[in-house]
Amino acid sequence: MLRDSSESHVFSEALVSRSTGKWSLIQARAIRDEKGNFLGTVNAVIDLATFARYFASIDTGPGGVVLLRRSDNFN
Repeated sequence: MLRDSSESHVFSEALVSRSTGKWSLIQARAIRDEKGNFLGTVNAVIDLATFARYFASIDTGPGGVVLLRRSDNFN
């Protein structure tokens, strides 16, 4: 996906990590040379509990919500 894209990084759908058994996202970032040629990716697994803790710390006030959405509106 990143090889032929102008995107600098992407996130996967939520998935259960095979190594931890926890719900996670994978973030992939393209590595390119000085001419913009694709060299590879750097990937990170992000535990969804990290987002849950962060969002829980946001005071939205009565009836407020925090929502995380994909930019392509994938359901």
